[in-house]
Amino acid sequence: MKSFLNVSNKKFHCPRCGNINIVEYDKSVECPLCSKEFSKEDLEHLNDEDVLSLEEKKAFLDIFGDKDIYD
Repeated sequence: MKSFLNVSNKKFHCPRCGNINIVEYDKSVECPLCSKEFSKEDLEHLNDEDVLSLEEKKAFLDIFGDKDIYD
């Protein structure tokens, strides 16, 4: 369960739209404009254009999840 921490955090911004009025959770942030959630670790270490949303990461991993990597 996510715990709500802060809104309008100036430390983080949405890498998609640049919105600074985001919702901050323990390990992620969510943009209410884009409805996308991003890992804080990714935002701290990657350029905006390299950051995938949590939904995009899951979709990418789901592609390979049911397949044997050595097929």
